[in-house]
Amino acid sequence: MKTSKEFLVFRKSENTNSFGLFQMYLMAKDGEAYTSCANSLNVKEVGDTVTQTIHIDDNTGKVNGKHFPGHELTEELGKAPKDVIEEVYKLKQLS
Repeated sequence: MKTSKEFLVFRKSENTNSFGLFQMYLMAKDGEAYTSCANSLNVKEVGDTVTQTIHIDDNTGKVNGKHFPGHELTEELGKAPKDVIEEVYKLKQLS
């Protein structure tokens, strides 16, 4: 089974790495946060949302994997504190 989760892009690199990828910082409303890289065709701007695909085993209900389609070098940062979540989502309201 597949499900999804929305993440807000709250920071993006101005230049690319040696592979031509831009790095983005992503956060969900529950504070789950990642860094992820994408090429110029898949990169998003600050204030945009990115959808994470979550694969769940039908038999056990356990998560088998998560990914952002079109992204590479994704790294989980953990959960942000409540005050950081509020600050990041204030940016969404301003954009």
